[in-house]
Amino acid sequence: MEDLFNLLLGTESNNSDNPNEEVFRAFVPSLLLPVFLMVFIPSNFLIFQHLFNYHQGFIQKFYVRLLFMIPINAIVSYCQLFVRYRYIVFLQLARDFYEVYVVLTFYFLLLSSCGEAPCLTRCVSHLIPRVNRLCCCNVPVPGVKKMLLITKICVYQFAIQKPILSILKAVLVQFNLLREGPKVFLRLYGLFSMFVALWVLLFFFRCISKAVVAVRPVQIFLWIKVAMFLNLIQEFIIGLIISKNPGIQHFLNLFTGLDLKPVDYESRVAGIVFLIEMIYLDCVSPVVFPLKSVAVVQIKEVALYLDKKKEGEPERGYWGNFLFALKDVFTFWNFKGMGCPHGLSIDSYSNALFDN
Repeated sequence: MEDLFNLLLGTESNNSDNPNEEVFRAFVPSLLLPVFLMVFIPSNFLIFQHLFNYHQGFIQKFYVRLLFMIPINAIVSYCQLFVRYRYIVFLQLARDFYEVYVVLTFYFLLLSSCGEAPCLTRCVSHLIPRVNRLCCCNVPVPGVKKMLLITKICVYQFAIQKPILSILKAVLVQFNLLREGPKVFLRLYGLFSMFVALWVLLFFFRCISKAVVAVRPVQIFLWIKVAMFLNLIQEFIIGLIISKNPGIQHFLNLFTGLDLKPVDYESRVAGIVFLIEMIYLDCVSPVVFPLKSVAVVQIKEVALYLDKKKEGEPERGYWGNFLFALKDVFTFWNFKGMGCPHGLSIDSYSNALFDN
């Protein structure tokens, strides 16, 4: 068991008698442990607060799913400080799969609000899509159907390619086949795939922003996704600097007393930078993900329907509400009724509201 632990940490048994090496190996993780706790504990506290006060499930489940990206990234970044890169790629693989799921949930949330998914169609059918130009880009505005097709293609290319690239990277790392050229190509290709998906999703949201006024998910989504995108850019730049400068590698070997590969140094430096940056993300979490949401339902008919549904629902206790929230949040495979406050299809909604 001790040999396995030393292998994960990158400690060779014949170097274990070097006290300076062991001290430095534990120094950086111990120094940044308070930073990790500053990120991990408040985000989990806010998650549990939402679960125990789960009264607006149609929007809080998206809050919780997005908030879970903070502790997940905190764990991955902290483990990068003392675990070798060939083992970190498995944690990054799990993080990438969850990241793809979050992108898909946000995409289906937008679709449900613009009418392709069978939810709130009658409520938003009178709203006209509008577009505000992003930055200084003068992009022609396609028709609604064409825009839906473009968005679907861009999102699905990310949802398919991201796991494939992550699995390919993990396999290449395990067999020591990830050379400098393929590594740069994989990172650039992954950055381009994510950029296209995020840019088109943001453009699509601006087209239908009035239709999703009842939920307003884009600030919540981009708040974390932009941070993840910047982290990938930082890791790419740090990797280029370290791998292209043998002098920096030699300095790191002398300074740390650790004879590691450049990719291990890249992983550890990137983990330190992102862990510190996540403190800011954690500080603004209560503002972006408020526990007591302002009235998010601004469509009168939907608000009346919600009040009617609440009258017939049994009162859930403190722990009963928590268990119900866990079941609702972690039902990952259920995309039905996303973005719809009452979580029903348009058929049930129209029968209960319009046809009676």
